[in-house]
Amino acid sequence: MSSMGWRYLLSLVALLVGLAEVNVVTAQASCTVDPGELTRSPGAVTIFTCRCSGIIQRYTWRRQDGRDLRVGSHAQYVDASGAGLLVLYTVQPSDSGTIICEGQTDLGTGTDSSRLNVIDPQARSTRVVPSELTRSPGGTAVLVCSSTLSGNVRDLTYSWSRPGRSLPLQRHIVLSNGDRLFLYSLQPQDSGVYRCTATSSSGATSSGISTLTVGSGTTPAVETRPPTTQPPRTQPPPRPPTNVNFRVDIAPSSTVRRPGGASFMVCNAQLPPGYTTTSVEWLKSDGSPLPSDRTTRYTCNTILYVHGLTNADAGFYTCRVRASDSFGRTISSQGVSSVRVVDWQVTVTPTFHSRSAGQSAEFQCSASGVGSEVQYQWTRKGTKGIPSFARSIGSRLSLSSLRVEDTGEYCCSATVGGETAQSCAELLVGEGCIKNGEFMPKGTYRYFNTSEVLQSVQLRPAADIIILVDESRSMIREHAWLANISLGLDAALRQNGIGLDIRNQFGLIGFAKDDPNHIKGRAFPMSSCDNSLMGTAQDFNKAREQLALDGRREDLYHAMNLALDTYPLRPGQACQIIGITDEGRTPLEPHISYDAILQKMRQKGCMLNVIVNQKMMSYHTDPSVPALGVSAANDSAVEMPGGEYRIYPRKGYPVVQTAHGSTHVDYTRLAFELGGAAWDLNKLRDGGDTALAFTKAFIRLKVREISRQLCERCFCDLADRPDCRDGCVSEAPVVTITGEKAVNYGEPVDLVCVSVAGDPIPDLVWQGPDNFPGQGLPPLSFESTLSDFIQLRVNNVRADFCVDCNGTNFESFHVERHCVTVRQEQPQVSISGSHNKRPVIYGSSLSLECKATAGIPTPVLRWLNQPAGSSVVTREDGSIALTIDSFTDDVCVRCVGTSEVGQGV
Repeated sequence: MSSMGWRYLLSLVALLVGLAEVNVVTAQASCTVDPGELTRSPGAVTIFTCRCSGIIQRYTWRRQDGRDLRVGSHAQYVDASGAGLLVLYTVQPSDSGTIICEGQTDLGTGTDSSRLNVIDPQARSTRVVPSELTRSPGGTAVLVCSSTLSGNVRDLTYSWSRPGRSLPLQRHIVLSNGDRLFLYSLQPQDSGVYRCTATSSSGATSSGISTLTVGSGTTPAVETRPPTTQPPRTQPPPRPPTNVNFRVDIAPSSTVRRPGGASFMVCNAQLPPGYTTTSVEWLKSDGSPLPSDRTTRYTCNTILYVHGLTNADAGFYTCRVRASDSFGRTISSQGVSSVRVVDWQVTVTPTFHSRSAGQSAEFQCSASGVGSEVQYQWTRKGTKGIPSFARSIGSRLSLSSLRVEDTGEYCCSATVGGETAQSCAELLVGEGCIKNGEFMPKGTYRYFNTSEVLQSVQLRPAADIIILVDESRSMIREHAWLANISLGLDAALRQNGIGLDIRNQFGLIGFAKDDPNHIKGRAFPMSSCDNSLMGTAQDFNKAREQLALDGRREDLYHAMNLALDTYPLRPGQACQIIGITDEGRTPLEPHISYDAILQKMRQKGCMLNVIVNQKMMSYHTDPSVPALGVSAANDSAVEMPGGEYRIYPRKGYPVVQTAHGSTHVDYTRLAFELGGAAWDLNKLRDGGDTALAFTKAFIRLKVREISRQLCERCFCDLADRPDCRDGCVSEAPVVTITGEKAVNYGEPVDLVCVSVAGDPIPDLVWQGPDNFPGQGLPPLSFESTLSDFIQLRVNNVRADFCVDCNGTNFESFHVERHCVTVRQEQPQVSISGSHNKRPVIYGSSLSLECKATAGIPTPVLRWLNQPAGSSVVTREDGSIALTIDSFTDDVCVRCVGTSEVGQGV
C-alpha cells in the first residue's frame, strides 16, 4: 500500500476513534429515598426505602447532623428487589432530622435524603395571635398564624377563613408565606371568628382561631346582631367528620421467597390528627388462616414475621388498622402486601475459586425451570461491595487483578416476572480461609452469627428471656430484685452487641399463687396495647409489680411448660428461661416429668438457669469455700471483697445434701443438663455486698451463655474452611505455675500449671526448657493433662533450667515461665577419734569416725589405706567408723567424700 494509502487509513481510524470518544457517555450513580419527607407521632414505626441505579453493592444510612441512629431503635436490610430499607421502631422527637441514604453501586456512589419530623399529637397545635382584639370602624388589624404541625416551616402552607362567612371582600391581604392576614377599612360586620388552617406536605392539618371585635362593643362570633357589652366568646373547634380516610402501608409491599424462607412485614398507619390506634389485625386476603405455629407478631402487632414458608403461604396479606378519636368515633383502613413462594433453581459455576493475588476469576450464572426472559444481577455478601474493576455482562461476572480483600461470596440473583432466586459462589484470594463471604488470614480467628434467619436480612441477634418466679410470701425480696436484673441484663447484652437491631424481649410467669386458676402458673402481659406476653425490660419491670405473695404449692415444671407452650419465641434468637424458687418441687401433674420437660426444652432450644435453695461450693482453695453459683461446666462464681466476684474455671460443685426437698434432683440437675447454671438463693438473700456480687456474676454468666447460643468462633488454620465452634464470648487466658524454685542437685522437682482465667478454658501445654540438651522436656515421671491444670515432674535435676506453660484459646495465648535453680556444693569431710594424730600403745584398739561437713549433693564416704584386720561401719547419719582391734604398727588412713560435683579428702 502506498504511503498515501496508509495515511488515509490512519486518518480514517483516528476519525472513528474520535467519533467513538465523542459518543461515550459515562453513567452516574443516582439514588432516591421515598418518602422525601415524613411526619410521625412518637412511638410510630417508620420506613424509608432507598433505590439506586446500577448494580447495588451496599447501602449506608446516616443522619445529616452526624449523630448516630438511636441504638436499638432501627434495622437495616435489603429486600428482594434490591432496595435498601431503613425501619425505625418507636420513633421519638429526638429522631427528627434529615436522614441520608448512600448507595455504592458499580456506577459509583449516589446519595439522597429524607426529612423525618416526630411531633407529639398533643403538641401539634396551631394558634393565631392575638387570640382576641378590638378595633374601631375604619381601622386595621394584623393576625399572625404559627404552627408546630411540622418541624420544617417550609413544609407548611396556610389558609384563612371565617366560619359561615367569607373574608371581607377587597379589604384583606394575605402576607408573607400565607401565615399573616392583614385587614383594613374595618366595618362592624367584620367582627367574628377568623380561622387559620396549617397543612403539612403529608396532608396533616391543624387550626387556630382569633376573635375580632369592630366597634365600641363586641360582636359574638359568627352572629349578625348588634354588638353587646358581653365579653367575646370563642367558638369550640368543630367535631371531626365521620368519613375520615387514612392510609395504611406495609413494607415491603411485595416479597419473593423460596420454600422454607421467612418474611418480615411492617404495618404503618398514617392516622389523621386526633386519632389513636385501637387495634391492628393481620389476615390473608383469601380468607385462609395464618400459620399459627410459624407466625410471630411484634411491637403491638405492627410487625408480622412468617417463617418456614410453603406454597400455601403465598398470596396477599392484609393489615387492618382501627382507630378512634376523643368523641368515640371509629375509623378503619387497611394495607396489602404480597408474598410469593417460588421454587426454581439458580446455579453459579464454579462454586469455588482459589486464586493468588494478581490473577483473574470468572463466574457463570444460569437459571433452570424458567423461560428465557431472565434478568441477572450480581451482588456480594457482607458489608463490602463488588470491586469497582469487576465486569458484569448478563449472567457472567469477571474479576481481574485480584487482591486479598476481594475474597468473598459473590451471589447471582435471577429475576423473572418479579420473582427472584439466588445462588452464590466463593472466591478465595491468598492464603487463608473463607467464611460467610469474609476472608480470614491464616492463623486468625473471627466471630460469626449462627442465625441464618438474621443473616438473610443482615440483622444482629437478640434474646428471648422468660423469668419464672415463685409467688410465695417468702419471695418478697426476690420480687424486688427482679427490677435490677431485667434492666441490668438488658444493658449488658446490648453492650455486647445483643439486642441492638432487634430488641431483647422479656416475659414473666408467676407460679404457686393460691388460686385454682393460677397455681400452675400465670403469664403476665407486657403491653397494654395488645396483651403481648413479651416486652422490653421496662415493660417487664412494670409487670413485676403485679406479682402476688400468697403461693403455697410450688411446681416450677408447670411454669416451664406454660412458657414453652404459650410464649412466642422468635426463631434465630437465644432462648433463656430463669426459674426462681426457695422450695423443692410439689408435683401438680405427674405427666410433666423430668424427661418430658428436658425434651421439650431441647426442642425449643432453650437454656435454663435456676436460683434455688441449695448451697454451692468452690474448691479453688483448700478447704472449699461457698460459691454464689455453679455452671454446667463446673465454673464457680465466688464473692470477692467490695461487692465484686471472680469466676474460677472447673472449680464448682453443688452440695446435694443442702438442697431443699427435691431441688437438686428436679431443678439443679436439669439446669446442668441444659447447659445452664444453678445459683444459691441464700447468697442473694444475704444482701449488701454479697447480693451485689451475686447480681454482677449472674449477669456476667448470662451474657456468656446467650452469646454462645447465638454465635460461633472460627479459626483459620490450614484448610480453606475454618474450624468453627460455638460461642462468642472470649477472655484472654491467664496461667500461673506453682512449685519449688530451687532444688538440691540430683533431686526431683514437681511443677503445676493452673489456668486462673480464660474463656473458653484454655488448652495447657508445657514447652522448653532452655538449658537442657536435646529436644523436648527434661526427664519426667508423669505429665497429666486435666481440665484446667497440668503437672510436670522433672527427675534428677543436675542443672538450672526454665520451663514454659502455654495457655491458648481462640482469644489469644499466655505464656508463664518458671525457672529452677540447682543448689550444689563441693564435699568437705572431717575425721575425729580418741587417738587421731596421737601415739597409741602397742596392742591397744583404735576407733576413728569420718563425717561429711559440707557437700550438695551429699557425698559418699570411704576410707583409703584401710589397715588389714580393721572393720568399717556405716551409721544412720551417713558417717563411717573405722575400728582397729589390735594396733601393732604405725598407720596413716584417709577419708574421702565423693559426689558428682567433686571430691573432699
